[in-house]
Amino acid sequence: MLEHVALAVNDSEDIENFFEEVLMFRLEKKFILPGEVTRQVFDLEKDTDVYLMKHKEVTLEIFITGEKEKRVFSHMCLAYPDPENVYKRAVGKGYAAILREKREQTTYFIRDKSHNMFEIKKAG
Repeated sequence: MLEHVALAVNDSEDIENFFEEVLMFRLEKKFILPGEVTRQVFDLEKDTDVYLMKHKEVTLEIFITGEKEKRVFSHMCLAYPDPENVYKRAVGKGYAAILREKREQTTYFIRDKSHNMFEIKKAG
């Protein structure tokens, strides 16, 4: 039922540096959403670059914007066969990352440069 998740990202460099190289998403499509459409739908009139990224069955619609969004608990949980490897790639590229060990499971929390939070767990 879930078609995609939309995220606002402040810098297009995160498309390659974070979404492709850390989270292993691939670019499906890039387009410009005209200001007329952004005004009608989001009440923000400006042409906006949009990237559709995909990893397995998960699709992200990433809007490049200079607008800062306040986040408190919003996050996306992704499951990987080797979540520690995702964590190490994030740390190696300078992204904020926290690991939380609870009993037999380690959960990783990683933020992109726009402060979007990703919870990374072991698949299965």
